[in-house]
Amino acid sequence: MQAQESREYRYYLLFVMLIGYSLNFLDRQIISILLQPIKEDLLLSDTMLGFLSGLSFALFYATLGIPIAALADRKSRRAIVSISMAVWSVMTAACGLAQNFFQLLLGRFGVGIGEAGFTPATLSMIADTFPKEQRATAVAVTSAGAMLGVMLGLVIGGYVAQHWGWRTAMLVAGVPGILFSAVFWFTVREPVRGASDGISAKSETSSLWTSAAILWRIRSFRFIALGAGVSSACVYGYSIWLPSLLARSYGMKPAEIGLLLGPVLGGVGVVGALVSGYLCDRLMRRDLRWTIWIPAIASAVAMCFAIASLLTSSAPLLIGLYAFAYLLSMFFSASTSSIIQSLVPIEMRATSVAWKMLMVNLVGLGLGPQAIGALSHFLSARGDDESLRTAMLMATPIFLIPTVLYLIAARTMREDADRITGPAPTH
Repeated sequence: MQAQESREYRYYLLFVMLIGYSLNFLDRQIISILLQPIKEDLLLSDTMLGFLSGLSFALFYATLGIPIAALADRKSRRAIVSISMAVWSVMTAACGLAQNFFQLLLGRFGVGIGEAGFTPATLSMIADTFPKEQRATAVAVTSAGAMLGVMLGLVIGGYVAQHWGWRTAMLVAGVPGILFSAVFWFTVREPVRGASDGISAKSETSSLWTSAAILWRIRSFRFIALGAGVSSACVYGYSIWLPSLLARSYGMKPAEIGLLLGPVLGGVGVVGALVSGYLCDRLMRRDLRWTIWIPAIASAVAMCFAIASLLTSSAPLLIGLYAFAYLLSMFFSASTSSIIQSLVPIEMRATSVAWKMLMVNLVGLGLGPQAIGALSHFLSARGDDESLRTAMLMATPIFLIPTVLYLIAARTMREDADRITGPAPTH
């Protein structure tokens, strides 16, 4: 088996992945700051906005992610990442040409199709480049890139939308990814599968449904994937609608929202990702289950801050309190993405991520924004002037569901991990 990559190359790969994730979330999340301008321009309901911001993207992103991930377990992950990046960037720019709801909907479908292959392939590459005791930190760095993308989407999207319109903001967001896809193609190498664990993948990989059956039998994987899905519903449901709440209830303009909200959420998101990754890598040396206990605790505490933020009449205080909820909510991302790589067979690493992402996107990105939008629409029709705030408050109990699911998963994690790579280190 080929030796592990040099430290310098691993650092370069992380840097490239960080940029890739930044562009990924920039194009995915920029619509959140544009919802109110789009609503006013195209005369859309909150239910329609919820579909545009969540389910329209998630349907294709989640379902196509599984067959593309199965392909990534057999073919070049570098090629899949590069092509995915080019496709989602072109489709983001195409959203800027939309003149009605259905044209914009088709563009969002395209963004979801393009992004479907990115996360499973990149996390599989990271798992084959970094040893398991460094993976949570490595994944946390890429998650920090995602938070930078959220920040850039809010700041750039808000500023451009206010001065040149939401369509121009979409065009501006799409161009960098088209260029960066070529950088990834020409500078990143395909890692040897299993090299970081000192073991080899099977020469033949299982079929898609056989892989699904194998993964389903890993009890901890089932509950981690479902927990990650509900965790992401908390993150996406609130962060997608927060700019609209600030516009409607506090009279803030897009540029003002972006310049205030972007650095706050981007900054605390980066801190949350890095801190959770560091804690998981440190504490897993004592007990592997800490990688899932940490997000379990964080989700329960996040609910308290989310409720407090929505009960205040001050916009700065709302943002400040929600920042703590957002920071704690992000603890699940690096921990769940890294730990499942130690729970599944080497030749199913990309596929396992895709099944987890199916839950994250259908439950989280798909149903999170959609449910809040539909509930707000329902309450507004019945005379609630603060229907969006009420809808977000009514959704806060979902923060407790991941806590329960992660605690259930922790009960069998150690034995599931031992079957794949041997006993976890203990001290």
